[in-house]
Amino acid sequence: MVSSTLRSTKNLTHFVRLSDEAKTLATRLKDVERELTALTPEILQTIQGSRAVKIDDFDENGIKTGSQIRLITEGATESIKRTCDDETAVQFCKANGLKFSTRSPEFVAPATFSSLVRSSQMHIDYYSIDVTRIVVVT
Repeated sequence: MVSSTLRSTKNLTHFVRLSDEAKTLATRLKDVERELTALTPEILQTIQGSRAVKIDDFDENGIKTGSQIRLITEGATESIKRTCDDETAVQFCKANGLKFSTRSPEFVAPATFSSLVRSSQMHIDYYSIDVTRIVVVT
């Protein structure tokens, strides 16, 4: 039989508080990400390419300590979607001397497939590219 003793040491207490704080921050992060996602279309329409924004800095007492200029620009992310099955992709790679996994069953790994698309080596009928407009703050 294993016995354990619960002692409220300084490290145990600190660990529990940090764990609780991490959960709270994770929840807050999800809320902030949802709000950013909801605001993105409006911001993209407002900035129309890029825009400078003056941000004032305040200390813990609410006293202004300075300001900085931040640049908001429009960016984009690309997502490559495979529109063919593995067998078709493997046959194309074999026929053109391109890299693929020869392990059984043969396949083209997602990272390899993306690399082939980005280097314009994959047939255009075998993929589609989704472009998502994003806001970049620098």
